[in-house]
Amino acid sequence: MKITVNFSIFRDAFVDSGRSGQFSADALEILFDHLEAIEDERNEIELDVVAICCDYSEETVEDLVQIYDVEVGEDEDAKQCVIEFLEDAGAFVGSTEHGTIVFWNQ
Repeated sequence: MKITVNFSIFRDAFVDSGRSGQFSADALEILFDHLEAIEDERNEIELDVVAICCDYSEETVEDLVQIYDVEVGEDEDAKQCVIEFLEDAGAFVGSTEHGTIVFWNQ
């Protein structure tokens, strides 16, 4: 059996599974849009909140610079360096209005 999931159902699934703090509201919207785009390519995706939480993360730019040892030059924008690093790895999903980055955990 299949149901169509809108953003409200998607967000509520995180709340119902006790993972409402895993992603910010902005990050959830970015993830929803990303997963919808993937679904267009693959036909269907199962809504599995635990798998999404394992496959994707949201981190600050500063944390990502440290986690992945991203080189940021003195006159370079750290956020842009992180985005380029994640894009090169095929992991960048999006960035939120409050400055965090949503990415695929490879």
